[in-house]
Amino acid sequence: MKRLLTALFLTCLLMGTVYGQKTFKTSIHWNENKARILALKHLEEDVDVTLFQGVDPNFRENIQTQDLQNDTTKIAHRKITFFSGGEYSVAYDGENIVNYYRSNGDLEKVSVCSTPFGESFDYGSYPRKCVEYGYPKGKIMSVSLDVSPNESYVFLPNGQLKDHWIGNNDFDGKGHERWKRQ
Repeated sequence: MKRLLTALFLTCLLMGTVYGQKTFKTSIHWNENKARILALKHLEEDVDVTLFQGVDPNFRENIQTQDLQNDTTKIAHRKITFFSGGEYSVAYDGENIVNYYRSNGDLEKVSVCSTPFGESFDYGSYPRKCVEYGYPKGKIMSVSLDVSPNESYVFLPNGQLKDHWIGNNDFDGKGHERWKRQ
């Protein structure tokens, strides 16, 4: 598994170097079309997500943190974010993978990001690209582009805008609120 994570990280890192992509500070102004172009550039079509555990190995501990915070918490070298539908995500320090679990702890999807998460989970410079693969088939589900600490765009593989997160609120392509992080 560490070999896969290392390979995915290096692939993402090299893609930025080989194709001349640059990272920008948040002073750049983004719109849906700019975000779409960068998000859909140089995608890996499939990934072997069967190498990942199908259930959250820290399920009990992770779920217990939900009562201790409103949105996100950091415990034992990981960040946990809860969503209004009961689902949650887990990102570990120093890794570029985010695991998304159903409320019962079953793995739903895996997100491979362009840079690893730091100890403070500060993404650093932007944009930050993450590609989500469904579990267990490993097919690409969506591509997200975080353009600032408080804004990200999520696109389907065909380029359609799926979500536009502004702060803790998620909007669809027509501007209607869909989800809210707790």
